[in-house]
Amino acid sequence: MLILKNLPIENTFQLNSVAEYGAGISSHDEYLEILSFRKQHRIELKMVGEGSNIIPKRSVQGLVVKMSRTGIRQLEDVNDTVLVEVSGGENWNDFVLLALEKGWYGLENLVKIPGSVGAAPIQNIGAYGAEVADFIEYVLVWDARGKERRLSREDCRFGYRSSIFQRDTELTVAAVGLRLGKIPKPNISYPDVRDAFRGRPVAKITPELVASKIAEIRGAKLPDPKTHPNVGSFFKNPLLDEADAKKLRELGLSIFFQDNDYKVSAAQLIDRAGCRSLVDDFVYCWPKQPLVLINKSAISSSEVRAFAEKVRSRVLDRFNMLLDYEPKFFG
Repeated sequence: MLILKNLPIENTFQLNSVAEYGAGISSHDEYLEILSFRKQHRIELKMVGEGSNIIPKRSVQGLVVKMSRTGIRQLEDVNDTVLVEVSGGENWNDFVLLALEKGWYGLENLVKIPGSVGAAPIQNIGAYGAEVADFIEYVLVWDARGKERRLSREDCRFGYRSSIFQRDTELTVAAVGLRLGKIPKPNISYPDVRDAFRGRPVAKITPELVASKIAEIRGAKLPDPKTHPNVGSFFKNPLLDEADAKKLRELGLSIFFQDNDYKVSAAQLIDRAGCRSLVDDFVYCWPKQPLVLINKSAISSSEVRAFAEKVRSRVLDRFNMLLDYEPKFFG
């Protein structure tokens, strides 16, 4: 393992960013080396995956480490489920497709989400009516003392796009234990997905078809980060109480009820606040999905934040609702 000075930080927003020190690790022994280096130099440790959910500063102080540990192990095959441990450095979408090939079901609604497996529980990734927390049995972590620990789903304190890992940044996700089904139970609860299968008999809907349709829906709405640098959804869908939900319905907005919460689409708020055509010299809203911000020519996180604050300000003025960021401003 090499620890290098001034190492570029990979990120899908394609910002110019360099770490004071940087390295990639693929084992627990290498993690212990990282902790020793950190202690010796008295610097902060910051873990990253594939950079699909960070907005890094031009210069990031401390030691930035990419989790590159790979490996997939089937630990149990009991009745109608399997327990699979997936290392944090594996690509998320590649694993979703592998699971479908193996006949391990449940993750198909989370197809085409960019990033690594290790990042999935940190944000509790979710899309089209499913969240990764629904399938996590445990998360294997390495703590600040180098000890390996196994956190249960309850220990992880999952919420909407949140987890203990956002509050306790001293925990490094080494692997995720996922409990998946062997019996197909397609989830078409999300309106876009339900509409896509309208008229098709439920018995004819398979997990493979669901994954294919969701990939198609995502492809029609969302740009490829390789050609249009972005981090996917830039803002979280706000959670509402009953009074706010009623107020927004009276304004003609669509409200949905999921996981015992009222929610409103952040994209809908952004659109109604007139941000779809909002643009500056550095960043703009993707016309097909204004929830996604595109890097036009920004090279620093300050330029990105300035545009994002314009969007938040318009939504706040129009609906008295402050949007929360999904990506982490990093540095």
